[in-house]
Amino acid sequence: ASEMIRAIIQTTELPAAAPSFASPILDPVNATASASSSDELIISLPDTFDLNQDAVTITIENLEDFMEFDPVEKTVIVDLAKVTATASYSLEIKLTDSGGLSSTY
Repeated sequence: ASEMIRAIIQTTELPAAAPSFASPILDPVNATASASSSDELIISLPDTFDLNQDAVTITIENLEDFMEFDPVEKTVIVDLAKVTATASYSLEIKLTDSGGLSSTY
């Protein structure tokens, strides 16, 4: 349960003339996910991620029904207690900046 999953989140660098991009280019940063003893998988987005300027889509295959996204704390909480022990799942994190470019991890 203490296994750590680390996803490296990077944004595509935009050309200087990109019109709708108001926030500074993000440096490559880490988003971490950990399974805690409370059977919750918590995914924390980097502090530099601007939810007003950037959009995040987090998909966990087979776990969509058990997810809760907190935009204030920038975390995604998955209730693992509701997931069967035999369930397999994959994690996909997609970041889209306000210029419309996106990266998936």
